[in-house]
Amino acid sequence: MHPAVPMATADRPLPGQEAASRDWRAHSLRSQALFDSAFRSVERGRIRGPQASISTERIRLLKLAVAELDSAEAEAGTTAEKALVRVQHGHILEVAGFPLDAHGWYSAALRSDSTNATARVALWRVTRELLGLN
Repeated sequence: MHPAVPMATADRPLPGQEAASRDWRAHSLRSQALFDSAFRSVERGRIRGPQASISTERIRLLKLAVAELDSAEAEAGTTAEKALVRVQHGHILEVAGFPLDAHGWYSAALRSDSTNATARVALWRVTRELLGLN
């Protein structure tokens, strides 16, 4: 993320995002911005670490990101759109260290849209991780 891009926090939404949107894509993008903010890192002295140094703030940002995806899924109009949102949900959980939960979301994405290649690859990856094959 570029340093000029404002960082979202749990108490401060991104500019222009104050009003809730009825478009699933807007929720998806807001979720990604919150996720990026939760994992943005900076250098303090010689040590690299998360910009949101308080872990409760990072957890709050992740919860907000997941809530945005819940809204996106509810507003998605097609099964392919729902699958895209479910893949994004799985990705957040996988990166946050919850591969079993991610497995469930990737599986749900494939049940929605069996042609979603991203979901198929991600499901394969977390399945290998869960089986200890990585």
